[in-house]
Amino acid sequence: MENDLDHMESMLKSYLAFSTLEQNANKLTYSSTNIKHYLDDILVQLAPKLESQMLNVQHNSTRDIINADLHWLARAITNLLTNACDFAEQHIYLSAKVYDRQLIITVEDDGPGIAKENFKNVFSPFFREEEHRNRADKSYGLGLAIVEKVADWHHGSVNVSKSNKLGGACFTLIIDQHHKA
Repeated sequence: MENDLDHMESMLKSYLAFSTLEQNANKLTYSSTNIKHYLDDILVQLAPKLESQMLNVQHNSTRDIINADLHWLARAITNLLTNACDFAEQHIYLSAKVYDRQLIITVEDDGPGIAKENFKNVFSPFFREEEHRNRADKSYGLGLAIVEKVADWHHGSVNVSKSNKLGGACFTLIIDQHHKA
């Protein structure tokens, strides 16, 4: 019973943190950076997780200068990469480019993918596909909901499809580049 109470308390804290995210929408601080170096830094931070799970990340990015709230964008990208780590068998593919005044970031994995009927649901808070969850019960299905919030704040979008390259999930995060730092 104590474990159940701890679990409920942890879930409540996660929900409260998620519910206060909307307050941050008006507090975005835009700045500029080189997208390739920015993603390299994020991958360095995730290196221990990648190495412990023996995952290979192929990174293919342009050297475009991007404009975004770099704190929240890093949070969204980290959530996508952590999600890929949780489901990938061996390989993750990360790419980024600026095209038609939009930053387009894709994160693909060679895991089981997401059922087509759940493509929209995965961005809902607390949604988790039951068939193939292999992670410890520390997650409450908020990571992708946060990614969607960050995309929305940046006048962008996020979607999921099947990866043509690796066969698992492919998440595409699009961030508007009309805002200047």
